[in-house]
Amino acid sequence: MSLKIEAETKLDSEPCVLTFGNKLFVGSEDGSIKTFEANLTPKESWTAHAVQPFALATDGDTLYSSSNDGGIRVWSMKGDQITELPSSGADVGALHVFDRQLYAGDEDGNVKESKTRFMTRHTMEGRAPLRISGNRLLFMSRDGNSLRLHDASVDTSFKSLDEVKVSDMILTSLSTSGQYAWTGGWDGVVRRYKMAGDKLEAAGDINLGGCINSLVAAGGSAYVAVSGGKLVHLRAA
Repeated sequence: MSLKIEAETKLDSEPCVLTFGNKLFVGSEDGSIKTFEANLTPKESWTAHAVQPFALATDGDTLYSSSNDGGIRVWSMKGDQITELPSSGADVGALHVFDRQLYAGDEDGNVKESKTRFMTRHTMEGRAPLRISGNRLLFMSRDGNSLRLHDASVDTSFKSLDEVKVSDMILTSLSTSGQYAWTGGWDGVVRRYKMAGDKLEAAGDINLGGCINSLVAAGGSAYVAVSGGKLVHLRAA
């Protein structure tokens, strides 16, 4: 199976972070958030932060963004600011929405979620980005070049299932959709892997000719932010 370019567009500012929820949201180097339809037709755009957003997340009804200029900003899907959640001090570099709850990770290594106590159940070597897909856990190896597949259960101590060497260069991005994982990094190549039981199977790749800043999978396709101001929509052929 191969990957093909479905659409692409050029932005006037470097695209840094992406999220998808009914439409594509792009956080740019100039501090703006831009929205696009699935076919990359541009829609709303607004200034969200003084500098580039560090993270974006959406539940399909509300958009969340963070940078180094305050707390987590909450937006409508058209860019109207609803509120701002206070910062704990450190810059928030990761946002994720799960089951209508927002989780935020800061540069001090803290994950915030209200009214819940946490304890360490297991540790293992690896590095961000990290994703959970069904009963599988995926993350990068410590050197940043390989993709690791683990069982996502404390009952098996998060058993290691498979590991594949993806690139000789650092991987910056990982996104999952269904049984598939998409990766991208410094070498400019987007790769797709199928989680076939306990194994990772190659399922297509394409060289986009520039460092991959961010990518997000959506169904059988993915949206990719490429250095040089390029935004690309890929589809599995």
